[in-house]
Amino acid sequence: MADMSKLKFKGGERVIVDGLEARTDLNTKLAEVVSYDPVTERFVVSVLTSGERVRVKPANLTLTDSGATPAPPEEELTWWSELSEDMSYDWLIDCYRMRVDDDM
Repeated sequence: MADMSKLKFKGGERVIVDGLEARTDLNTKLAEVVSYDPVTERFVVSVLTSGERVRVKPANLTLTDSGATPAPPEEELTWWSELSEDMSYDWLIDCYRMRVDDDM
């Protein structure tokens, strides 16, 4: 493994992913640097919202301000925003059923 002290980012640093063409769903996501892969010349980062690990070119990563974790974009503040309409409906029905069961 490459000496991460000589690289643009260090393990544990928070970065913003941007400019991806194949995985546009990851653009603007907050991630944490895990390691560097010298074979692919990419950083392995863990996307904070999903835990998914992906390899990203250094040019597609931006270090967050002074290591502070920025507030995620509004759409990432709600976990249910990624549920389909059917899943949202099922979840709501399940919550109602649990509430009714608790009242009995």
